Amino acid sequence: MKYKYPAVLFIIGLLGEFFLRKSYLFVPAVILMLIGIRVKPCLYVGIGLLLLDAVLSVVSTLKLKKTFETESPSEGFTALQQAITSKGWIEGVKEFSESRIKKAGDGEE
Repeated sequence: MKYKYPAVLFIIGLLGEFFLRKSYLFVPAVILMLIGIRVKPCLYVGIGLLLLDAVLSVVSTLKLKKTFETESPSEGFTALQQAITSKGWIEGVKEFSESRIKKAGDGEE
């Protein structure tokens, strides 16, 4: 079965990568760009860091998308793929999480 990664999740993941996970690049880039108002070399370095942050964020989000769309031998991951793609992804993830929590509470896993 071919799974399609939802576009909303791709955008949310991309923004999360850009602002949060790669904050070690984003924060210095913003600081250097603010300093770059007066000192032009700092502006160029800040823009370079921001572009590097954007490229790395896109690459890592595309890797995540590719991982989601490939077939997996893991039963748990396949269940997650089906939950996200079967209906609205929010409801699917909610039901998947509730069933996994119930299984863990029953001691099945």
